[in-house]
Amino acid sequence: MIEKLRHIDYSRILFDLEFQEDFLLKRDMLLRLRREFRRALGQLAPDDVLRRQIDAMIDPGVSADPYARRHYQKPSPPFVIRPRLSPEVRLDAGDNLQLEVVFVGDPGQNVSLFCSLLRQLGRLGIFHGEGRFELVGLCATDSSGSLALLPLPDDGRPAAAVPRTPLAWWVEEKMHFDKPATLDFLTPARLVSGNRPLFTPTFAELFPFVLRRVTSMLHAWGGGELTDDARYLVEQAGAAKVLSSDLHWQDWRSMDGGDVCQDVGGFVGRLVLESFPVDDLFVVTALGSLFNIGKGASCGSGFYLLD
Repeated sequence: MIEKLRHIDYSRILFDLEFQEDFLLKRDMLLRLRREFRRALGQLAPDDVLRRQIDAMIDPGVSADPYARRHYQKPSPPFVIRPRLSPEVRLDAGDNLQLEVVFVGDPGQNVSLFCSLLRQLGRLGIFHGEGRFELVGLCATDSSGSLALLPLPDDGRPAAAVPRTPLAWWVEEKMHFDKPATLDFLTPARLVSGNRPLFTPTFAELFPFVLRRVTSMLHAWGGGELTDDARYLVEQAGAAKVLSSDLHWQDWRSMDGGDVCQDVGGFVGRLVLESFPVDDLFVVTALGSLFNIGKGASCGSGFYLLD
């Protein structure tokens, strides 16, 4: 399986945001960026070419391939926000914040469109019209793990010379078979099975969602299939020995619906595995830690670390 990943690339980009006003940024606000992105795009004319391009990036259409429609989820955006910050960050005017975003496949045009989207959002404010910022810098990790500064692209023009790294590198860098593996969920993961959310899932219950997310991302943006025997991997997940788990439900916002206020959340916490029964199980789980899982994964929900 890992050999297939040598031909699919990812890019890890850090967007440098300089805030123009004092603002208390909560990590949960990043999980709602999809709505804020939509609000920012609403300020552009419906027939604006840039708006149409960004629209297609953040809400890709259903695949025209009948096989893909049967076997994969509706394509997600080709980017994944990884919210590596404290639950709350107090920012003063002039302070900078780096937003980490992973892009799958060919990043040039998508990095440029994401820059344009951030510029538009910065004019309005990152959350509910507050927290105005400017995009002032761009850098990326290269194949050696070093940071490389990139020129900020003009709106509508592809970003130049964005470093790309084979996904195999991400997996191999995490391989460790001499100690237990810890999945540390830092933002709520909302997984629904049988029309009910999973409140305290086992590894066997959550792994199919990891597999679905990973295979869908790679098919949509990497142009490849990771496995032809998903059922075998799901069976092996059931054989993985769990040493400990403190996964628990966390409500992180309320959703207003007329006279009803409904809490929305997902599970967070740590799950420790003694080992992975087969290497391919580890490969999928490692990729899931890059792509996030569950509803809102592209904007930071279901973000976990694998150690």
